[in-house]
Amino acid sequence: TYLITEDFRKLRRVLNEIMDFSGKSAREDITDLARILFIIAWIELQDFEYGEHHQKNAYQYFLRHRYTGFYRMTIELLRGLMRQNETREQLLIRYLADLDALVEETGKSPFGMMELRIWARARSRGVPLRKVFQEMIEK
Repeated sequence: TYLITEDFRKLRRVLNEIMDFSGKSAREDITDLARILFIIAWIELQDFEYGEHHQKNAYQYFLRHRYTGFYRMTIELLRGLMRQNETREQLLIRYLADLDALVEETGKSPFGMMELRIWARARSRGVPLRKVFQEMIEK
């Protein structure tokens, strides 16, 4: 709920707890999503220096474990958002198209794709995440 309500400070705190738990018996898909959302929280708080530090750590982690498809696209998006070489809107629209192509190709949606899709759609349109979430529910 902290993602949808855009309380990124609280989201960051909860995600940090999840990542601290990751060395134990936590599900990998949950801790992987936590790594990604943690970086998004730093981007949303506009702390690009710290966000870039976590993005590099996540890149190294995914490179060793599963740097394919969904994770590769997402890390590349986050890298682009921090570099700001292209407009944020262009990066997010391309990311959404890449997610659609991935689902089309594989026939499945990875864990966390819905949350990232809500965030990317909201940011590409310049509207609150809650609005995009409500639109999805109403469909």
